[in-house]
Amino acid sequence: MTLQQINYLLTISESRSMNKAVEKLFIAQPTLTGAVRDVENERGIQLFHRTHKGVTTTVEGEAFLAKIKRVYQQYEEVMEEYGFAMPIREGKAKEIYIVASGEMMALYAANNISKGIARYAKQGGVRLGGIICNSRNVDRERELVAAFAKELGTQLIHFVPRDNEVQRAEIHKKTVIDHKPDAHQADEYRELARKIEENTQFVIPKPLTQERLEEILLEYGLLDALEDNYNI
Repeated sequence: MTLQQINYLLTISESRSMNKAVEKLFIAQPTLTGAVRDVENERGIQLFHRTHKGVTTTVEGEAFLAKIKRVYQQYEEVMEEYGFAMPIREGKAKEIYIVASGEMMALYAANNISKGIARYAKQGGVRLGGIICNSRNVDRERELVAAFAKELGTQLIHFVPRDNEVQRAEIHKKTVIDHKPDAHQADEYRELARKIEENTQFVIPKPLTQERLEEILLEYGLLDALEDNYNI
């Protein structure tokens, strides 16, 4: 059993819904149901009861999930301790800007990074300077990311539009400013640099709960309210 499979199982248990778990994990339903089937076959137990109303955990499944949850929590603690949070914990990072987009997983990741910043804020003096939206051309993207930033207690410091000039520059192994300094996209990066240089708004973020983040995603049309109708 892999860490990825453990994450899948815990997400299903917390969501009590296959559809909601798929949305949170940003994977296809066959991938998720196949992972459940593989673990159940490997362990010789049934983990979940599936009905048209949703998913509930079996007695055996409840005991099994409690054990693997402890394992996964330890893994997350190690990753936080020695992953992105290390420069924060060691006091090497004082001002942090989170690059996100209007895509669901990008916002989940940004929210998790905010949790790390909040955790070490008092200890290391680190502060969040804002969210940079690196556009993926998602519907209502600027509004969504601005609302997300506001919930965190910070600002959308700049919205960087999507432009093929970035790919052209990458092909030549250059930055956009080096490749085509008079391009509109180059001006966007200059404006972003100016805003960061002049920024005075630094905060300890207030990370969103899973429920509140999903409410915002629904409000801006990124998630659909679906009823479970899937059986394994």
